[in-house]
Amino acid sequence: MLLANRRLPDSETWVARQSHQFYRPALSFAIRRPQVILLGATASFIASLIILPSLGQVFLPEFQERSLVLSTTLYPGVSLETTNQAGFVVQDALKDDKRFQTLSLRSGRAPGDADVGGVNFAELDVTLTDEGLKHREGAIAALREKFNKVPGVAVNIGGFISHRMDEVLSGVRSGIAIKIFGPDLEQLRTLGQQVQQAVQPIPGVVDLQVEPQVPIKQVQIEFDRAAAGRYGLRVGDLGEIIETALNGRVVSQVLEQQVFDLVVWLD
Repeated sequence: MLLANRRLPDSETWVARQSHQFYRPALSFAIRRPQVILLGATASFIASLIILPSLGQVFLPEFQERSLVLSTTLYPGVSLETTNQAGFVVQDALKDDKRFQTLSLRSGRAPGDADVGGVNFAELDVTLTDEGLKHREGAIAALREKFNKVPGVAVNIGGFISHRMDEVLSGVRSGIAIKIFGPDLEQLRTLGQQVQQAVQPIPGVVDLQVEPQVPIKQVQIEFDRAAAGRYGLRVGDLGEIIETALNGRVVSQVLEQQVFDLVVWLD
């Protein structure tokens, strides 16, 4: 289309002439010796069948990361202090281990955080030393051993990049997620325990856990519109007052070397 209004040259280009120099001898050899070509093709096919079982069978290879993320989940409803205490126990047990360079605990989530999580969720960021990276599997096994001694804590250990990739692919912080849907929470718990018992004996399965779900008590506030109207109150204004009292509202900022939000709520 670009050369529609131009006459093409009669002679071949330099690339075409060079290609002919390699292609014509190869074609002549293949015509004269077809047995050699067929034998080479058959040998290549057999070699590919031999190599095929040894190829990787995962979507992404396992990253040998120096940085590890330990996602810990306690039962919903526990306090932030309890979550911190569980993390500090593991920190104190591993602080003198030469395989770990740094251990940093992050508990709960700040308001407006992109990663939604309650105060029963924490992440322990671990950086391995050269010795720990050399024996990475042993270091991860030591982390699991320490967390298994803390009751009521479900832990998931992985690399920082692999954890994020698992979360993007499956929606949870694990390589494989089995999701069961239904309206009855008690039935879902029973099915979850059955699935856990069926998966537990499978070789290679680690950090197996059932997502802890407990009923959470709620207080539903319904407004009497007629009564509010008699006092000249609007339902929208009442809703904002209750939201401010229970959830808090940023009304200003305090400048003291850093910027802090001034939040008003009902204590």
